[in-house]
Amino acid sequence: MTRARKMCLPPNLPAQFWALARSRQAAAVIAFFCALGVALAIPAHAQEGDTDSLRQQVQSLTQRVDKLETEVHALQHVQAQQPAAPVSQSFDPEASRRHAWNELKEGMAAADVKKILGPPSSQFKTGNITVWYYHYSGVGSGSVTISSDGKLSDWQRPSHGW
Repeated sequence: MTRARKMCLPPNLPAQFWALARSRQAAAVIAFFCALGVALAIPAHAQEGDTDSLRQQVQSLTQRVDKLETEVHALQHVQAQQPAAPVSQSFDPEASRRHAWNELKEGMAAADVKKILGPPSSQFKTGNITVWYYHYSGVGSGSVTISSDGKLSDWQRPSHGW
């Protein structure tokens, strides 16, 4: 019993406790307190290691956040010095074609018509006029008429959906 008392229990317990410890019933109480002391000591020791690990993780994460904040600040500074890029809108080929056909003006040079509409899908020449045809899948066909002086004299937009 003295060996258990020396190993598990603190020496400054009251004398009444030691009197009780001498009895058989007290042996269970002593075993309980020894087990409790061991159980409490192990997690405390493990928690110290866990605490050190957590401190290291917090320090590492703090350093990473500081580095990222520095990089973000530098990028914001660079971005602030550059002119704003135009807002990107999704490309709609049909809307683009419709806009191009709306740009046509009577008397335009044939070269300007080609710049706006692009090269024709096919062309037909009769006498002193040339007709350019533009075929669009799913939209239909349009045509422009170029007079003998090389100017736009008439046009028909694709009719489907416009």
